[in-house]
Amino acid sequence: MVNEIQGQSGKLCKEPLPQTDCGAGSCGALCRQLKHGTGRCIRGFEGKYECFCVFKCSS
Repeated sequence: MVNEIQGQSGKLCKEPLPQTDCGAGSCGALCRQLKHGTGRCIRGFEGKYECFCVFKCSS
């Protein structure tokens, strides 16, 4: 599921990356590799951290 958000540089998309964990920079590395974006770990339900990738939406 990809969510669109409006940013200063145009439309950005946010997508969870469940195939990675939030240890040792793996979230950011996978996001850069797959989407050329920025990965962030956010605490989700039950205190578990989830990787979200923010990237420029493709037109």
